[in-house]
Amino acid sequence: MPQIIPLEDQWSDVLAKAQSGLSFGDAEVTKRAGVDMPTFRALKGGVLDELALAKVGEALELGVAPLLALAQERYRPAPIPDTEGLACFNSVFHDMTVNAFLVWDPSSKEAALFDTGADGQPMLDFAASQGLRITQIFITHIHTDHVFDLDRLLEKTRAVAWVCEREPLDGAHSFSPGRVFQIGRLEVETSLLRSWATRFSRVRWEAAGCPTRML
Repeated sequence: MPQIIPLEDQWSDVLAKAQSGLSFGDAEVTKRAGVDMPTFRALKGGVLDELALAKVGEALELGVAPLLALAQERYRPAPIPDTEGLACFNSVFHDMTVNAFLVWDPSSKEAALFDTGADGQPMLDFAASQGLRITQIFITHIHTDHVFDLDRLLEKTRAVAWVCEREPLDGAHSFSPGRVFQIGRLEVETSLLRSWATRFSRVRWEAAGCPTRML
């Protein structure tokens, strides 16, 4: 059955993360966008003004059309084909939800986690039911909701945790963007994104005869 990955961020979250990623203060954003400070702060608080949102989105180097579609609730993630070796888990963290992923090589049963979510137990249970060995945990970025259960997962799995060198994290080894990892026959390539959040890693994996996937 095709999987639908739940959205973690709303349009106001996108603004905040883009602003942080570009290291723009509020005054810089309002100057670039040509909107006043009360309007901008209202936007960041979730009060929708579509004209102002378009101006601010452009100033933050975001795609205006998809940003407006998200704000107008016209955007929904497209279902992704059922893929052996990929499972998505969604957990509740305070007043929001967060995604984490389990990726594995079907031939060797070697597996890795991508982020921990607020509760990693469902991933552990799923891995056990499929006979998977979790050997690595990749942290895309160190926001609390993405690393909340890291200590417990490390204890339960004895896996090695990895995080980008630009965001050191206790309990995790660092890597430089561009480093390639292996999960059995799967190849994981890391890269750095700057304009969406402060810093986080994008990973893609592929295996012989299989299409490339992105997280």
